[in-house]
Parts: sequence; C-alpha cells; structure tokens
Amino acid sequence: MKRIVIILALVVLSAAAVQAESGIYVKGELAYSSAFDAGLDNERTTATANDDQLAAGSKLDDIGNGTSFGLGFGYVFNQYLRADITGYVRSGYEIDDSSFNGAQKFSGDIDSKAILVNLYAQKELGRFVPYIGVGLGYSKNEIDSFSYTSGGLKGKGPGNDESGFAWQVAAGIGFKLTEKLFLDFEYRYADLGEISVGKGENDLTEFGLGKVDLEGIKGDLRVQEAVLGLRYVF
Repeated sequence: MKRIVIILALVVLSAAAVQAESGIYVKGELAYSSAFDAGLDNERTTATANDDQLAAGSKLDDIGNGTSFGLGFGYVFNQYLRADITGYVRSGYEIDDSSFNGAQKFSGDIDSKAILVNLYAQKELGRFVPYIGVGLGYSKNEIDSFSYTSGGLKGKGPGNDESGFAWQVAAGIGFKLTEKLFLDFEYRYADLGEISVGKGENDLTEFGLGKVDLEGIKGDLRVQEAVLGLRYVF
C-alpha cells in the first residue's frame, strides 16, 4: 500500500513542471454518507456453530447513514491537474439489522477517520470545472460497542478498531464563485477497509447456563457520498 501511495505522490510531483495557472489551495467539505453492503459475518473469524454471534449463513449489511467532514490542502498544477492531501472524519453509522428471519436483533455505533492523497483531472469550461479523481491512503474504523438480542438471549461484544488501506473515486463539478473561490458538487465512492467486533459473550444466565464466549465478526465499511465543498486557491 505504501508503494502505491508513493507512486501516486511521484505522479503528482512530476506534474509540477507545467506551471500555468498553478497555486496552493485549501478546501473544506461536508458530505451525506450512505454505507452499504457491510457484510458483517463470522466467515473471516474462527467462529464455530457453538460460539458464533450470527446464525449460520447470516450477514449484517445495514449500517445506515452518516456524515463526513473533510479538510485538506493541495496544489493546482495547471488547468488540467490538481492534487491534495485531505483528512476525513465520518460518524453516525449504526448497526441496526437482524438475522435468522428477524429473530436476532443487532446494534452498534461506527466511526471512521482517514487521510488520503487525491489526484484530480479537470477541465475549465468558463465558470464550470468538471473533474474526476482518485484517492489512496489510510483509514481507522471503530465500532464502539455491539449488542444483540435473540428471544430471551442477550449477547454483547467489545468495541474494536481496524486500520489499513483505503481508496476512493470521485466525479464532480466546480463552480467559480470568484477567480479564487470554487464551490464543488461531487459524488464519491469510498472503500475504507474492514470493521469488526471483538470477542464477546452470550448471557444465558436466565436459562441457568451462565455466560458463553463468542467469537467476533468482521465486515467492510463502504460508502457512497454526496459532497458539497469549498476550495480557495491562493
């Protein structure tokens, strides 16, 4: 992953030879973020039929919607190419799903932080600047707690962090409010890596069986986002 980021950075730096209409810029953005196909299941763990948190063959896909905030700085190399480094904070996702024909109910909160190097190809058309982009970087995803109910059974798992490679693609259009200030409208797809729940326990004390250890579950944090941003070029 580090090699890929380095290669992208070299491509960005090599474009500095073209100096027309160049300049440093800063940006801020707010996005509506919709997570999908989380695929939380036991298949990536060592769970067996006796200690899994999900019924066999079940997956939790619905982790809801959230918001994304981004701040970054970059460089416009020319009218066709720019790049930036941006940090993102995403929150508001929540496991709210069921398995085994609705018999098991699950809940848990999910947050994510990421930093990516983004490269954009663009074309100025008067006051409009359509663009496409790709980003590579690092993310850290956290589920702060996890619980489920199944009839009279109650289970829970501790919060867990997963960190690693993240990537995204984007397409949008910028509008020149002034010669220096741009308003961006963007669609973005981001794959932020894995999410997971640590090992927990199933509370069977009501049935005189005490507490039974459970394996964790793993899935992925994938999002589609509608982004509104501002860029200022110095």
